[in-house]
Amino acid sequence: MVQVAQEIESEAKYQKDFLETLQMTVMKAQAGVKNNIRKLNKSIIKNGGNHIVHVVLFALFCFMVVYLWSKMSRR
Repeated sequence: MVQVAQEIESEAKYQKDFLETLQMTVMKAQAGVKNNIRKLNKSIIKNGGNHIVHVVLFALFCFMVVYLWSKMSRR
């Protein structure tokens, strides 16, 4: 009976340590993501919003190429 209680206590301590380590890892990852988002926002402000226009135009171009290709392949 005492051995079972000791094993439960040992497992509880192990899981507590594991959860604390996992929590620290998640907090570090969140800090890294926040930092990268901050850098990205600074870059967007610095370089302007032209990249969004370029992405939209590229997407439209790709759509048109696929659309025309599908029309040509049906013939």
